[in-house]
Amino acid sequence: MAEVVEAISKVNGIMSEIASASREQTIGIEQINVAINLLDVTTQGKPLIVEGGAAINSQIVQRNVAGLIGK
Repeated sequence: MAEVVEAISKVNGIMSEIASASREQTIGIEQINVAINLLDVTTQGKPLIVEGGAAINSQIVQRNVAGLIGK
């Protein structure tokens, strides 16, 4: 009977270790997911920044040309 109790205790210990490892793995996967989402947002945002910069540059050029023509 003592052997059965000891075996059950070992199984419980192993199950606890598995549960702990699963929680750690879940946290790691969530961190990877957050990082990928941040990369996605950054990647999608860069074209908008470039477009905005190009629009501002175009406006500056137009104002400079208008200023030169007005002189």
